[in-house]
Amino acid sequence: MAFFQLLGYMYVFKEWDTISVGDVATIMSVYVQIFNIQTVFTCLILNMDRLHTIIRQLKTELMKPKAQRHIMIAKRLKRFGGFVRNYYYGTSTFIIFMQPVVMFIRNDKELFFMSYVPPIMGHSGVFYFQGIIRPFLGYSTCTHVSLHVNLMIEISIQIEILKDILSESDNIDVIFECVKRHEQIVRLVNNVQHIIHIGTSTQFCIGVLVFG
Repeated sequence: MAFFQLLGYMYVFKEWDTISVGDVATIMSVYVQIFNIQTVFTCLILNMDRLHTIIRQLKTELMKPKAQRHIMIAKRLKRFGGFVRNYYYGTSTFIIFMQPVVMFIRNDKELFFMSYVPPIMGHSGVFYFQGIIRPFLGYSTCTHVSLHVNLMIEISIQIEILKDILSESDNIDVIFECVKRHEQIVRLVNNVQHIIHIGTSTQFCIGVLVFG
């Protein structure tokens, strides 16, 4: 990945006298986004213990939907998460496979992204190298977005179940259980916010530094 980015920046340096501002912006938007993806996934790996904590927490008896109506609430909200996941993966798959098909039909030998071509690799080497990297970049972005959406949906499920329980009962024991559930939701929100905050803040800061 670093080598892939290096080729892009070398292209800008090599063609600096002739390259247009639009081309520079296009190149930077592509290669900076690649750096964003790398950074976000590095942050996720470093916070894998928090993800494991979230998974363990959601598997506890207190957090599991028990009543049928609570299961229906969870299914309804998770359908949206499934839609987002399928949309992103479907769109990425379409773009990843259609671009090479169109290029083949048009007999287009241009690179997928503007890049410096090292003599040792040649045009074909860089072309196939970019072809291998493209699916990884596309599906990495999908995974990142899907993770964030599904984490937020899990929080929404717990809040909706809590609201439903409180609206149906004034029993002190039930209310006490709701208080414990609320404490777990707060912990869940804190863990999710920490994970999402790191990725979002990283992307924002890099965007400001590069384009600000």
